[in-house]
Order: sequence, then C-alpha cells, then structure tokens
Amino acid sequence: MTLPAWPALQGAAPPPWNLTCERGIWGKIQSGPPEFRWLARSPGVAAGAWDPARALRLGAEDRPARTPGWRALGPGYLAAAYYPSRAQDAAGRGGFLERQVLAWRAFPGVPPPLAALALLPAATGLEHWVWRDRQHLGRWGDPDYALPLDPLELTGLGPDWLARTIGEGLDELGKRVTQECLRNLYAQILSGVRPACLALPDGPLGPQALAALLLPLPPQAASALSLAGWVPAEALDPEDLAGNWDFVVIATGHGWPPATVASEHLELAEHLVTALLAQDPALLAERRPGTGTNLKAQRCQVSPLLTTLAQFTADPHRRLLDMAELRRILRQVTGPLAMPGGPGQHPLCRWVAQVAGDRPHWADERGWGLKVDQLRAAALCFLPHPETLSLVGLPQSPWVPALLPALASHPKRIGASLGKHGEDGLRRILHQSLGCPRAVVRMRIRAWLARWRDLDETAPALRAMIEDCLAASAIVPDSDSLGT
Repeated sequence: MTLPAWPALQGAAPPPWNLTCERGIWGKIQSGPPEFRWLARSPGVAAGAWDPARALRLGAEDRPARTPGWRALGPGYLAAAYYPSRAQDAAGRGGFLERQVLAWRAFPGVPPPLAALALLPAATGLEHWVWRDRQHLGRWGDPDYALPLDPLELTGLGPDWLARTIGEGLDELGKRVTQECLRNLYAQILSGVRPACLALPDGPLGPQALAALLLPLPPQAASALSLAGWVPAEALDPEDLAGNWDFVVIATGHGWPPATVASEHLELAEHLVTALLAQDPALLAERRPGTGTNLKAQRCQVSPLLTTLAQFTADPHRRLLDMAELRRILRQVTGPLAMPGGPGQHPLCRWVAQVAGDRPHWADERGWGLKVDQLRAAALCFLPHPETLSLVGLPQSPWVPALLPALASHPKRIGASLGKHGEDGLRRILHQSLGCPRAVVRMRIRAWLARWRDLDETAPALRAMIEDCLAASAIVPDSDSLGT
C-alpha cells in the first residue's frame, strides 16, 4: 500500500491510524462572571501544561467568526474550532468566541500533519450542545469545575480517508486561492516571516484546506507550524499574532504590512505551489529540510516543461496551452520527459484521467474536452513509449492534433524520440494530426513533418512512414475553432 508521497507525511506508519485526544470546551457560562473558563473537559485536559487563555488567543477577537486553528506546542498539538458563543455574561455582554479544543500528543508513526488532517475537521464537527444542554447540572460556583467529557477517539483511519481529506483540502485551495497568493504565502514561510499572511475576500479557510497547506513542506518544518484559518478581529496586530501563529488568514483590504522575501524563496515556493495545485507530490524533488520555520532549502529539481504542464492542468479556467510559453520552455529542454517507471507511473498520464473526470459544473463541456485533449497530445509528444497511446488515447476532437505541442519545438529535438511509439502507434498519431480541420494548423504540421523527414539523422523507416502519411492525408475544409 502506497501513501501519498507528500513530504510532510514522511514517517507515517502503515494504516490504519488511531488517534486519541483529550477534549475541552473553553468559553463563558450564561449569566456568569466575565472570565473565560473550561466549560467541559476530559480528565487529561486538567493535567495540561498550557494556558488556554494564551495558547488559543486569536488577536482581539472582536469580530467573532467560525474558524479552525492548529497550534504546535512542542510534543503536544491543539486542534481548535472557534465559533460565536450564544452566551452572555452577568453584565449582558456577548459577541465572544467559544472554542472546541482537541489536545493530542505526538507519537511515532503519526506525523503531526497527518494528525492535523484528522483533528481539524473533527474539532470543527463538534457541537456546543454537548455542554450547553447540561449546563444546568454544573457546579459553576467552583472555578475549577467543568462538565465531564470523554476523550475523543478516531480509529481505523486509512488510505481512503486520507485521499478524500487531502483531495477536499486541495480542491478548496485550488478554487479559492490564486497561484500567486499561495506562492507569496510559501515564500513568507520559507523566509521565516512570522506570521506569514494570506488575504482572502470570502472568509476563513476550511479545516481540510488549512491542514493541506502543510503537505509540501519538509516534515520538521511542517510539524512546527501553528496555523489560523482566520483572524476574527477588526484591527490586526502582527506582533501580537506572532506570539501564537506562524501563519494566519485575514480579510482582503486589512492593510497588512508587506513582507520581504528572498528571490530564491519565491522560486522554491513556485515549485511547492505547482505540486500542491496539481495535487501531485511527484512534482517535488528531494530537498534539504530546514530547521524550524526558516527552511534553508535548495531549489527543487523539477523539469520546467513539467511545471508548465502542471500549471495548465491545475488552472480550471485555462483551456488552451500557451504555445509561446511552451516554445520558450522547449528551447531549454532536450528530448522527452524522463519516465523511469514507464508512462503509467508518470504524473502527466495521471493528469489526463484526473482532468477528464473532474470537469467543474460551470465549465463548458466542449471547452473542457479541448483541455483534456491537449493534455493527451502533450503526453504523446513528451512521453513517447509503446504504452503511452493505449494509456491516454488520441485526442477525441479533430481540432486538437496529437502533434500540436510538437509545433513548439524543432523536429531535430523531438522527432527521433517519437519513433519510440512504435510503427503502428506513430502512424495513428500522424494520421490524426494531419486530419485537423483547421488549414493553418494542418499546414504547419505538414511543414513540421517535412522538416523531420528531410533531416539527415531521420531513420529511413521513419522517413518512409512520414512520406506515406503526407501523401495519404486528405484535404479537409478550413475552420478556426481551436484558436491556436
């Protein structure tokens, strides 16, 4: 059984995973004194060595809102769900935050980021009625009293749960946060900015999305970060927030002071975000983990071609490959993409199936089909192998020639490798490409193939096949539907 290869999950024991947490609810009792207190808690919370009034503070808290939070406290971790309390104190004051808190102590085999993926949604799902419906039973005159709770046990967590939770978190990030904003966030984290800040116009991050932000980071760094899904405050004090949080989400337009980051951290952050939005940890190369939150990491060795294709895959609003960008990238690339495990193990082949089955409800079916077909064409051009065609198939629309991405490169760079498809596969690729209904694209393909045929290094068998396909290609009506 293979787990998702995100760096933050390194060291995970084989599933299933079982997590036992102490549990507490921190807030105010109805018509009681103004001080916060434990309203309910399991026995282990009382023995905790942390002060909830300090460890759970989220700024001024004068704009109550629902938000998740994850606090790293050495060997212990807190998953908290903040929400507006229904209580009013004896002076009639309300509008404060109540917290559901899960306290977990790390142990071998369960990396803290894995625990965050489980505990943040679990805390968010807890309900205030657990104590509120029993508050009349409380001995509230005793300041140390709290209603009893049982510890929370999460058992049998396995690969299906993990894949679903990661997918939900990454889907939310892809829909709500731009690539540029995520890149700037990771650049801040890599540069040791505390707290790093992400501004969103539409409210807090969900618990799965908040936990998913840890995934591309090295284990040591990911396990040391404290994350707040929202700052429920009118005025923000970065210095105050830095006392508890390494990363916070705030409302757009709050005037947060700009952070200074190094250019090398921006470059590394771009690689992290590309893998995150593509939902593919294979895009991350080995790199040195840093110490704490200041990651002195070397640049990921990721193919710029694969990065470009990953960005196209991850952006649901992009329908057409940028041929000019592809041409620029291919000037730096010689030969096809490396595929040591064969095309079936390569992320590009997986992306074809992923995008084909994940059309957003708002996306036009035909336009989305063109996007999938261009990924098929990219796989055929850059992963030449006897198995590639059977894995991804030919583009289903005639408006997308299988050789379309090859037009961005000189035949001398890519032509010989196309022969690795085998005679039958390559012949099908050439015939499909020469049948493109758009005359200008079809003529460019014919010219590209003629240049390939006329190269001195082109094998005689390939030269004969190209000549046969050129001679057999039919004249089709012109159109301008693809817009390439």
